[in-house]
Amino acid sequence: MKKINDVKGPEISKKTLTEENLYNFILRKEYKKNQETVFWTVFMAYMIFYFTRKQWTVFGSQLMEDGIITTSQYSIVGLILAIVYGLSKFINSPLSDRKSNRWLLGLGLIGAGIFNFLLGFSWINVSNILTPIILSSVLMVLIGWIHSLGAIPCVRFFYNWFDHKSRRNRNIIWNISHNIGSALSSFLIIGSFSLFSETFGWLGYFILPSVISIIFGIIVILIIKDRPEKAGLPSLQEYYNLKMIGEENQIVKNNEVDKPWKYYFIKYVLKNKFIWFLAVANMLMYTVRMGISDWGLNYLKKVHDFDIKNQGKWIYSMFDWGGVSTTLILGLLANKYLKKFAKFNMAMILIATLSLVGIWLLAKDSIVLLATFMLLAGVLYIPQCFLSVMANEFSHHKVISTSTGVLGVFGYFGDALMSKVIIGQWLINVGWTAVFIFLISCGLVAATMLIPMFNKHAAQ
Repeated sequence: MKKINDVKGPEISKKTLTEENLYNFILRKEYKKNQETVFWTVFMAYMIFYFTRKQWTVFGSQLMEDGIITTSQYSIVGLILAIVYGLSKFINSPLSDRKSNRWLLGLGLIGAGIFNFLLGFSWINVSNILTPIILSSVLMVLIGWIHSLGAIPCVRFFYNWFDHKSRRNRNIIWNISHNIGSALSSFLIIGSFSLFSETFGWLGYFILPSVISIIFGIIVILIIKDRPEKAGLPSLQEYYNLKMIGEENQIVKNNEVDKPWKYYFIKYVLKNKFIWFLAVANMLMYTVRMGISDWGLNYLKKVHDFDIKNQGKWIYSMFDWGGVSTTLILGLLANKYLKKFAKFNMAMILIATLSLVGIWLLAKDSIVLLATFMLLAGVLYIPQCFLSVMANEFSHHKVISTSTGVLGVFGYFGDALMSKVIIGQWLINVGWTAVFIFLISCGLVAATMLIPMFNKHAAQ
């Protein structure tokens, strides 16, 4: 009997048609259809998460520009979001290893839309600025928690539906969803304000992102399945004759049958030195990424005197569009030709770090140079994608989401402490020179964290 993947669609003709290869043809077609449905739904879902994730960055920047809130108030509200989001990614990650990711992702989007609406309502009256600041801080706890149900369920879908090589390709392509969402968010949020401000005032900033998030959350719950078996299809292992991550060694596999989840967590996450090297690198890369993301608009306004609603938002978006283009081109090429990713990631980190030098020292008043270096800085999204892939593949398939959660909490420690506190509360007051020196130092240290993994292979 031929294996499921031995019979190709074009080979089937009237002469060769049998019950067996017809079954294989139909099965392959159904598997492909479900895989595409899962992938593009998950892609759109995470892109839409960023419509509400970036709400405070855009809205808060505008409040600062209008003199309604101070830099400290802006960074404190953002700090709460970052801390809760990072901790919640770690706390909620085991849910993704053991519960329905369809429901986690769908309810996450619905909740993100509802809480985003409430954040808008908190700014209807700014006569006493302390009131909306307190309300926003409380809501950021809820927003941070609900947003933790975004990335980790998305990644788990890839490990439930795709084999190793295609999963990495899908992961790389999916990774640009947040670049697209982030780049589009400023236009959507400001566009929403333009459409609804006359009727709803400040709330106009929040209407479109919130409505889109709620509607798509319902769509996620309705149209995708957690794993092939839920769609009446063979399991991933059976369909691809696949050895799952952590089960390559048959002796180890046999000795680990029916072990509790805690066993895999301790062995493949807690005691796994590579996870911790990657976690520190991820923390430092998040510091660089969020340093640009949180303070880029402010830098363009203060240093280059760009209008946030016009020139500023276009140059700022180059950072995300750079992430989209370089991740797709270089990321897919790396997955095709490389079996080890540490040296490649180090090179990408160093390019992103050098681009910061360009933004700081070389761009000056040149809009073209500034946009170019912002575009190049986007290559830091490549190691952020591959660090997660490496962590997953150096762990075990039963703790994929948990290993992602460890990187997540470290990443948002970099966001919360490094970007929001060290930069936002201290270095921003010292001067932009101090900010750039700090970010460049983070990039250089992150690169060195990958040296121990130079000879470590990815799953095949």
